[in-house]
Amino acid sequence: MRSKAILVATALAITAIGCRSTTMSPKDYIAYSSTPKSGLVKAYEIGGMQYTVSLRTPQWYTLMEMMQADGKLDKEAFAQKLKVREGALYLLVSVKPISGNQSLVTNGVNGMEQYDNRIRYYQFEAQRDFHLQVNDTEIPAGPYFFEYNYELSPESKFLVQYNLPSGTKGKLNLRFDDQVTGNVLTARFNTEDIDQLPALSF
Repeated sequence: MRSKAILVATALAITAIGCRSTTMSPKDYIAYSSTPKSGLVKAYEIGGMQYTVSLRTPQWYTLMEMMQADGKLDKEAFAQKLKVREGALYLLVSVKPISGNQSLVTNGVNGMEQYDNRIRYYQFEAQRDFHLQVNDTEIPAGPYFFEYNYELSPESKFLVQYNLPSGTKGKLNLRFDDQVTGNVLTARFNTEDIDQLPALSF
């Protein structure tokens, strides 16, 4: 009976491996790594706001850059661009209200001075309030960008780049201490999810 159970378990494992794609086209790679199924996208509701936190690889960032530029995905050009991003990791944080249509900047704002202060904070100061801890080591935030569309949409986006030491493995813990809303966002990832992404096939 025990031997039969082992054989069944082995057969199921082989089937699971065979069903999982080991390579993907660039467009499929972008689509897959942008879904929660990949383990690289997390959603949270905090203080009336909905946060979507996405971990983006250098491959994803480079593919998006090339597609937005001219739509051409040349393998050699991709490899050259990827070299300059070695060790980089990108965190994309999207924020919008759970209800209503006011963004982080205008939600509950009282006058132009407060509005201007919020714009200044999110554009130039919030970078210092993003923290990424890799296992027991905090990695300083690198290049930072805040996307605000001036209320054409209630959604705001943050993009933060981190440069990880070569061979980094383990837990990735993000914390954003928002000084405007008072919300503290925490998101947890693992480098295993990155390692398990399918390889690119051009």
